Amino acid sequence: MRDPELDLQPGDNWAAEVARALEESQAMVVLLTPDAVGSAHVRREMEYALGAKRYGNPLILVVIGDRTRLPTSEIPWIVRRLPWDATKCSQGSWP
Repeated sequence: MRDPELDLQPGDNWAAEVARALEESQAMVVLLTPDAVGSAHVRREMEYALGAKRYGNPLILVVIGDRTRLPTSEIPWIVRRLPWDATKCSQGSWP
């Protein structure tokens, strides 16, 4: 459920807010799609979750669609070594 009181606004320190949210989370779920893998924001958030001493919670990777279409060279090397859950779905539908 979305809470408008917690939405980030222009001028907010988005990096600090994302870091705070990650530190308060019990896990980070990353939905891996070709677009997500190519996103600098997603990559930074994964790297933060893997590298921050204060963040010791699980990083859960879920592949949406065809894993062979992911540009693996853009995925942090340590993430490529973690277990992934592959979820197959056709365009516009969920399993």
